[in-house]
Amino acid sequence: REQEHAWEPKGAAQLMQVRGGLSANGQPAGYDFQTSYPSNGAPTLALLLTRTIAPTARAYEMGDRTARPPYAYTNLRVSVNDMAPILRASWLRGVSALPSSFAHESYIDELATAAGIDPVAFRLQYLQDPRANELLAATAERAGWVARTGPHQQAVPGTGGEVLRGQGVAYARYVHSKWPGFGAAWSAWVADVEVNRRTGEVHVSRVVVGHDAGMMINPAGVQHQIHGNVLQTTSRALKEEVHTEPRKNTVVTQEWGAYPILNFRDVPVIEVVTLPRQHEPPLGAGESSSVPGTAAIANAIFDATGVRFREPPFTPERVRAALQSQAGAPAGPAPFNAPKAAPQPMPKGVRWPQSLPTWSRVGMVLAGVVGTTMALLGWRASIAPVQYSPSSL
Repeated sequence: REQEHAWEPKGAAQLMQVRGGLSANGQPAGYDFQTSYPSNGAPTLALLLTRTIAPTARAYEMGDRTARPPYAYTNLRVSVNDMAPILRASWLRGVSALPSSFAHESYIDELATAAGIDPVAFRLQYLQDPRANELLAATAERAGWVARTGPHQQAVPGTGGEVLRGQGVAYARYVHSKWPGFGAAWSAWVADVEVNRRTGEVHVSRVVVGHDAGMMINPAGVQHQIHGNVLQTTSRALKEEVHTEPRKNTVVTQEWGAYPILNFRDVPVIEVVTLPRQHEPPLGAGESSSVPGTAAIANAIFDATGVRFREPPFTPERVRAALQSQAGAPAGPAPFNAPKAAPQPMPKGVRWPQSLPTWSRVGMVLAGVVGTTMALLGWRASIAPVQYSPSSL
């Protein structure tokens, strides 16, 4: 059993970096997105150990899923670095799209705050897809979204100000396969959270999920898929993490008893909003509703605390440390201590925007484990340029 957990494939880690900002009139002036995604196909271990196939680290060029943001940025550059795997890797639900959307949706939330505009209204202003606009508006309405231009930091009654309540939004469409890819269902989340300022515990109390998969041949089946996506994504965002030994890059977590996952007490209330599109072709519904989830939860934590978190999972230890060290400043945990690479010049004739001080990097790692029992479980691992460090997914 220990050998299985040490050698089975882990979901690929991912690092995203964003540069951009607002122009003088409060509009997005540019968006420079770079993602690094080390993955491979995780061939059968027995074939590797017997040298039936060569143990060659192979990049599968899957880091470009949903790498292009859904918003109309005047000046846009997207860079994808497909890398050889650091550990034996495979793919988890949402593949590289969930981490990419975490970056996109966290960043536009920061832009909205900097511009002093409600996050839902700001997104609707720059979403050019009519179906995306309709879905996001319907989801926000169902969730009882209250317009805001900054974090509410609303105390839960009866807690003496110890527990804060927040609401966050995110939108994404899962674009899969190799570039430019194919679009699956549209999805939007509004997540309600409660954050304990003293312990750092985060509870996702309610999730409203909007979903547009075109024609639904089995509506109940679609709802079941959405529920499963919400539970798995919430677990990944709040708890799931696999540790490695920094010097050896070997897996430390080798038994299930120590692996954190969502329990029944943590399950949120889930409300599903599906749009009647029976005249449209049916689209993939199996993964799409997981893609906006982590960003919606992070944005809700910001609404509750005024602190940005850019590195999941949002464990009590990580949240408590950030709240204590930042004292309410809008910034998340310290980014990876990696040497800064020289920025690449923008193309000639492009006006580069003002920098946004509250944002320099989004780091997200989402990993999973595919065991010999064929069970898919969420693991996570944070990645530094040189080594696999204590991590998550």
